[in-house]
Amino acid sequence: MGTLSEDHLAAFLGIRPEALADLYREVDDYLLQHWSPERAIYVFGEEDDALPLDAIGAIIRGKKAMGDVLYMFGGDEGKERSAALFERLAATLDAVFPVARPWGMPEQLVFGEEGVTSASATVDLYDWYQFLNHLGGGYAFDREREGTARYFAQHRPDLLEAWNELADEALLGIMEYHLTSEQRLVRTVAYEDGQILDDQLTLATMAMFITTAGNLYGKGNAFARPGAWAEGDPDIAEQSRQLFDLSFAHWDLLKVSAAQQTSSRSTP
Repeated sequence: MGTLSEDHLAAFLGIRPEALADLYREVDDYLLQHWSPERAIYVFGEEDDALPLDAIGAIIRGKKAMGDVLYMFGGDEGKERSAALFERLAATLDAVFPVARPWGMPEQLVFGEEGVTSASATVDLYDWYQFLNHLGGGYAFDREREGTARYFAQHRPDLLEAWNELADEALLGIMEYHLTSEQRLVRTVAYEDGQILDDQLTLATMAMFITTAGNLYGKGNAFARPGAWAEGDPDIAEQSRQLFDLSFAHWDLLKVSAAQQTSSRSTP
C-alpha cells in the first residue's frame, strides 16, 4: 500500500482510504461487542461452537488489513484502534499456535476459557494449507512494511519467530506425513498421530499446496532459496530441493488433470 498514491489506491479499491477507515471503525465496533478475552476469539453464536480452521485463518488475515488501514488513514484515533485490534489478533495467535502439530491442525477448533481444543479428529490437508496461506500469503500478518502499523515487529517479535518456526515445521511435516509411497499428496490425516486416513489426491489440495509452499518456504531457517544452495548448509539445500521437486511434480500433475478435465468436457 505504501508504494501507491492515495488516488491510485482509491481507484483500485473503489473507495477513498479515509472512507474505508470509517467503514472499518464500524466493523471494529461490531467486533468489539463480540470479543471474548477469556477465549481469545469473537463469539457470535453459542460459546462452545466449533469454528472451521479456514474461518479462523480468514479472521486473522482480515484483521491485518483492518489494522493497517486504521493506522495509516484513521488519524490518531485510528492508530489507537489499530493497536487494540492487533492486540486481539496477537491473543488469537497465542491461543491457536500450540494446537499445531507437524502434520497440521484439525478441521475445527473450539476456543474455551482453558485454551483451544480440537473439535475434529481429522486434518484436512486443503484446510490446513489454506490456513497456512492465510497466515503467510499476500498481505498476511507477518508482511509488515515501513509506513504501516508494524505492530508485530515492534511489540510481538516473539510471535513472528514462533510463526516462522511453525512454517518450517509445517513444510517439513508435509514431506514426512502427507505423502504416499509414490510421493503424492493425500487428502486427510489423523490429528492424533498424522496417520493417513484418505489417500485420495484432489485438484484443490494440489493447488493449495503449491501456493502455500511458495509462500512459506523462506519464512524460517529450514529451507533456502536456490541461489544459496551451492554455498549453504548441504542438509538445508537437500530438503529445499525436495520441496521444490515436490511442488513441481504436483504442478505437472495439476496440469495433466486440468487438461483431462477440459478434454472430457469438450468431448460430445
